[in-house]
Amino acid sequence: MTDDEAQSHYDVLGVDPNASKDEIREAYRARLTEAQAAVTEVETAKRPDPDAISAARAEESRVRAAWQVLSDPIQRARHDETIGVTRGPGSEIREDADTDDVDDGADEESESDATPARRAATPRTRDGRELPPRQGLFSTERPPTPPSWPPGLLPPPPRARLLALGIDVLVLAIIMIAQQFLGVLIVERIYPEQTDKLDHIADCIDALESAGEADRGSNQRANRIERANRECETIAVVEPFQEGSNPSDRQIENRIEDAQNREEDLQSELLPAQLGVLLVAVALALLYLVPSSVRSGRTLGKHLLRIHVVQEDGSKLRFGSAMSRYGTPVLAAFLFSSILGPLAFALVLFGVLTWPRNPKLQGLHDRIAHTLVVDG
Repeated sequence: MTDDEAQSHYDVLGVDPNASKDEIREAYRARLTEAQAAVTEVETAKRPDPDAISAARAEESRVRAAWQVLSDPIQRARHDETIGVTRGPGSEIREDADTDDVDDGADEESESDATPARRAATPRTRDGRELPPRQGLFSTERPPTPPSWPPGLLPPPPRARLLALGIDVLVLAIIMIAQQFLGVLIVERIYPEQTDKLDHIADCIDALESAGEADRGSNQRANRIERANRECETIAVVEPFQEGSNPSDRQIENRIEDAQNREEDLQSELLPAQLGVLLVAVALALLYLVPSSVRSGRTLGKHLLRIHVVQEDGSKLRFGSAMSRYGTPVLAAFLFSSILGPLAFALVLFGVLTWPRNPKLQGLHDRIAHTLVVDG
């Protein structure tokens, strides 16, 4: 058994097992202040020691975990049973009128001082305990550690997590832009004849649409019809108009449909090369995200902001989880971009940014991969 396992939550806060909730609260505030000061001291040292930083953060997490358990009568009773605490007559645990949780050691107003409307609006879990207050995406304060997290792990400030995401999105955007630019060059190199025909079809369709916009019987329309015949003469499926004819709008629309059908046929011939370029872009994105995450839990953005990804049990990120965490949003964004355009990337980013509203601080991709983003 380790020292951490041997310590009860009473030992962590330095209180007697028969202490009242008010006494436990006061001890928690004092111990949390000490733990946070210790974390600040080792993090701001001239030569930060990673082991010392990890130990200080672990102690802060133990203090928070102790309060989380001892502030709840049900959890406290279970803890007492686990460590063998027995209570005599008159020393039973009683539910205090003040049931508020202490938030980060700050000065909070007690539940008894709050208005009934404020108490009713306070978010709570199914067993009646208050949820930690939600923080904005740009907050520089570290949110409270979710009770379900393994001991020793601390969530990063929302701003750090958002900036890390922004850096990674920027890198992926560069990959996507390069894919689109190089993809056009590669397709033109592989299918020069088809791409040349597609250019002619685009000019033909533009000329036909321009002719359809002119008034029927006007000289302007006649000139545009003549131009459309020149632009479309290399496209076998588009029948030219007779010289001096005055085609109707419907006849022009039929020529446009013929040109568009031919365009779709040529696009289908280019599809294998376009998919190949897309798969290369996806592979490059995953090469940027996955190997470094498996090695250190960090991408470039997370490395710069000093945060990393772990499994839900606190263990090192595994390859399968890394592929699920990063592969799912990357594949969804690239594949659906051909249908939804930029909206596909916006929807994927929305799913990634759902973590502030999740009790375990997990985005949709974290819930799929069973991972956590932690500080340090």
